[in-house]
Amino acid sequence: MGWAPSGNHILFISDRSGTWDAWAIRVANGKAQGTARLIKQQIGPVEPLGFTRPGDCLYRVSTPNSNIYSATIDPQTHKLVGRPEKMVRRFMGRNQAPDWSPDGKQLAYVSQRGPFSPGFRSPWTLVVRTMETGVERELPLDLTNEWKWLGPNWSPDGRFLLANGRNSKRVYGLDRINVQTGDIQRITSATGTPTWSKDGQSVIYARYDEPSNSRLFLERHLETGAENELWRQTEEYGIRGIEMSPDDQELLLYSTDRLQVLPATGGEPRQLIKIEQDGIGRITGAVWSVDGQYVLFSRSNGHLWRIKASGGQTEHLGEGLDDSGLRIRLSMHPDGTRLAFHGQYGPETTDHVMALENFEAALADTSLSVDER
Repeated sequence: MGWAPSGNHILFISDRSGTWDAWAIRVANGKAQGTARLIKQQIGPVEPLGFTRPGDCLYRVSTPNSNIYSATIDPQTHKLVGRPEKMVRRFMGRNQAPDWSPDGKQLAYVSQRGPFSPGFRSPWTLVVRTMETGVERELPLDLTNEWKWLGPNWSPDGRFLLANGRNSKRVYGLDRINVQTGDIQRITSATGTPTWSKDGQSVIYARYDEPSNSRLFLERHLETGAENELWRQTEEYGIRGIEMSPDDQELLLYSTDRLQVLPATGGEPRQLIKIEQDGIGRITGAVWSVDGQYVLFSRSNGHLWRIKASGGQTEHLGEGLDDSGLRIRLSMHPDGTRLAFHGQYGPETTDHVMALENFEAALADTSLSVDER
């Protein structure tokens, strides 16, 4: 955290005792003098802001705000019923990217379960929650380095999860994770929003092709590694999600300003809707209805809408989803009555400025820590 104003001590954060605590050690002539003293327990990996002249150490504590919710919907009209409720109450504020298992009995999501600060964010942990019992299992992933996720995707047989992340060698790529063992198989070194074919034999993903300055949408067979180009996107707009239709015939592509469907065998996408600047907000998430007749989508003002997969007018379904304007992950339960999503309902983090008041005075009394004073 830095030198104390007197120049006699260095204040630092360490997890040497098993928790993230503040410590101080005396320094003279460039060498440590004696052993470090505990200043404050469980301070966390905070962001230091500096020292005041009287000797107070100012620091910032950040609390993340991302949680997983369940919204009840009418299975026929898809209208929202009531207000969304939190699904996960462990490590609240640190959970996102939910995906229902094919049988609806489990929920996979990612969670930050270690220290958090503006300057340090712990790796993502992949969690599988059994809904009937509430029991959660953390898959034994190699988390020595940060993982970045676009969200886990269940395979059609419920045996694997598909994720876009970074392995222990700090190499990005697309991975298939065995739900029972946690074993990770690298599918390709390319990155991009992925989804499964309905038979589970292939994955569909997008990657940037630098020579042609375009984004390729590819189907990759898992056993042979053979790839088939489905579409080459040359217009510059970001595709934020891909999802196979329930009948395995079309791929839903969504971005912040449009919804498209692409034939699963390849070709040109068909546009369902393009959002103009209407004051309602951009698209933040999208998902197929269980019967594949509709596409449900959320907008940045927290409202839910739908449109027929064949095209037509949009229908308003209600409000109450996340209105932070950030991308949210929508996942439809197989029974068509529940929609899981993550949201923030406000800023990404809540920040507080705290102070260790005149901590050097506590060092003069060898029997006390700052906490005890």
